[in-house]
Amino acid sequence: MTTLHANSAADLPARLTALAALAGLAPEALEPLAAAGLHAVVHLRRRLGRREVAEIATVSSGREAGERGGESGPCIRRALSCDGNPGSGAQLLLRLLSERGVEPPAALLAPGPGPGPGPG
Repeated sequence: MTTLHANSAADLPARLTALAALAGLAPEALEPLAAAGLHAVVHLRRRLGRREVAEIATVSSGREAGERGGESGPCIRRALSCDGNPGSGAQLLLRLLSERGVEPPAALLAPGPGPGPGPG
């Protein structure tokens, strides 16, 4: 587990790319490292002086997810938002939790509106 400061889970690839550049790592080398080492992102926000979960997202290779037109970089998909609606990453998060013997939250199992506009 690690901490990375970004404004949202969707901003994670840009933040990772910037940090990798500071370390002299080429952007095309970042994707396989991120896809192998990161599985989920829990984005926290501050509200009324406290931190709360804003969203949970999954991380996969852009090529693996069939997205981004072959661009390099990890693919971030919202799995569950703070309002309890599952997103396009919900199935992957369910699989990750199942593989680890973790019972998923009820909101992740409930049918939702599905992916909508935004990072999904």
